[in-house]
This record gives sequence, structure tokens and C-alpha cells, in this order.
Amino acid sequence: MQTDSAQPDLPPTPRRSWIDTFVDFGEVLASISVVLILILVCAEVFFRLFNRSTMVADELGAYLNAAIVFLGMSYTLREGGFIRIEAIYERLGGAALRAVDILCGLISLAFTAVLAWFIWLHIGYAYSMNTRSTSILQTPEYVPQSLMLIGLVMLILQLLVLTFRPPKRVANEFL
Repeated sequence: MQTDSAQPDLPPTPRRSWIDTFVDFGEVLASISVVLILILVCAEVFFRLFNRSTMVADELGAYLNAAIVFLGMSYTLREGGFIRIEAIYERLGGAALRAVDILCGLISLAFTAVLAWFIWLHIGYAYSMNTRSTSILQTPEYVPQSLMLIGLVMLILQLLVLTFRPPKRVANEFL
């Protein structure tokens, strides 16, 4: 005797691409950076009660802030958190809306690729010249700059996904 289960059939979950996993990893690192800034600021406030300082809060806070911005951009784009001009999007539909999405994606891709290229050149220079911060940490500059490049690569990948996705998806979820 067979019994039918009372559980409804669930729609299949969409396969996640490696780009989604990469973007999610950036989101996790950006989130951890927020928590680390909070801890760093609290530690600095605590030490100042005793006329002491960590001496590195400004530098580390700046690196973590850059990590938040650059590692979080691709996730923000994917989740629709970037600013767009709704007045234009509300007046467009169908093929015109898709064309605007593609045009915005291509312009964004070009800008981000050029920025990534110059960051890459700057990282190469910082590495070859062994440039370091002037703080007590003497951080090699290419280390925090590399986070910027990783974030830009994630953004480029996410822009590629959103710009060239199949047109059956809702075009209004882009920029």
C-alpha cells in the first residue's frame, strides 16, 4: 500500500553559478569587515579611556572600509541596490527597457574594466617598488590594493551576468 505524502511539490531551486558563489564570498568578507571595524573602533575607544591607543585604528579602518566598498559592490548590484533613474525605467517597457539595460551594462563594464586595469598596473608598481604605508604597521600597499582589484573583478563578472542574461528575465532588475 502506497501513501501519498502531504508535502507539495516544490519548484526546483535554480543552479547557482560559480560567479554567484564568488559574489557571495565577497559579501561575507565585506560583512566581516564591518564587524572588524566595529571591534576596532570599540577597542580604540576603550584604550583611550586609559590614555592609550592602538596606533593602527585609522589605517586598518581605512583598509576595511575599502574592503567593504569594493567587495560589496557585486553583491549590491546583484540584489538591485544600485541607484537608477526610475523615472526613465517607468516609461520604458519591453525591448526599449532591455536595450537600456544592455547599454548601461556595457558602459558600466567598460568603466569597471578600465578602472581594474589601472588598479592592476598600480598594484604591479607597488609590488615591484615594495611601497609600504608610513604607519607603524608598514603594510605593503599592494595587499589592500589587491582587495580593490578582487572586488572589481567580481563586479565585472556580475555585470557580465546581468548584461547578457537571457531576455526572458525581468529587465527592470538591473541598474
